[in-house]
Amino acid sequence: MTAYPCDLARSKAEDKIDAGKTKSIIGYVGIGAGAALVATGVVLLLTGEDPNKYEHQRANHRALRWALLPGPGELGAAFGASF
Repeated sequence: MTAYPCDLARSKAEDKIDAGKTKSIIGYVGIGAGAALVATGVVLLLTGEDPNKYEHQRANHRALRWALLPGPGELGAAFGASF
């Protein structure tokens, strides 16, 4: 009687353990990279400049607007107001 079946079973078990350890390491590296990206995003959000810095300032007066709306085989008009 040989020890071949036992050696084969042990070899397969060790391969599964090694694969599990490799996947565990890859998972920890992924978690670390994700945490670093989240931390970078939070720092940029908290220390960044005003996002509305270059936006055009709206006038504080009331205005009426209208526009023609052409379409295939039709023509319309739109009216709008700002307060």
